[in-house]
Amino acid sequence: MSSLFNAILYHPILNAMVFLYNTIAFRDLGIAIIFITIVVRFVLFPMYQKTLRQQAISAKMNPEMLRIQKEFKDDKERQTKELLALYQKYKINPFYMILVLLIQIPVFFAIWKAITAGASGAVSSALYPFITDPGTMNKMFLGLVDLGSRSILIAIIAAALQFLQMRMSMAMTPKNANMPAAFSGNQMAFIMGGVTLAVLWNLPAALGIYWVATTVFSIVQQWIVNNSLKNEELKGNN
Repeated sequence: MSSLFNAILYHPILNAMVFLYNTIAFRDLGIAIIFITIVVRFVLFPMYQKTLRQQAISAKMNPEMLRIQKEFKDDKERQTKELLALYQKYKINPFYMILVLLIQIPVFFAIWKAITAGASGAVSSALYPFITDPGTMNKMFLGLVDLGSRSILIAIIAAALQFLQMRMSMAMTPKNANMPAAFSGNQMAFIMGGVTLAVLWNLPAALGIYWVATTVFSIVQQWIVNNSLKNEELKGNN
């Protein structure tokens, strides 16, 4: 299984990152990490776009879900039927979001492994014959941040961006939503920001740079999704 993971995900991502490092990243590992993150996110753009859309719509229907759960709390069978009908009404497929999450996990670990290898200088054994071995890679991002060591500043920036992205994903919650629904959204944003900070606190800054880059990409996608849904609402009201 590990050889399949290496052949399909890890080796292609690592070699692409090294190629970018050798060419357009000015032999700066941090810039190469940002470029490879952008490449991967563009490849997975349609999948992420649909997932973010479903998350935003889920926030919109959250008050209705809470109403159903409360109204039919003693009738689980009816509650399930009503929730499934609600999913159909909003064209939400919860199983799709689970599938996307399962797909993201190995991709995330492949990127994680590639970045860790780049930061430690252990890339030569995994390079394709046509990729030039960069030797010892430059780990000073923009000459300021040592990517091989932890950076509390990068961790804090990543956590703040994660918090912002979660708040944006909850932006479609109706203005008149009840307090439990709104409170739950705020809680989730703080929890995700806190988890991000805890995860990155003692990890090399190289992984923090990846987290920042992918979250910025998510924020842009979330903005696109939110505006698309708002435009659809305006057209529906006209």
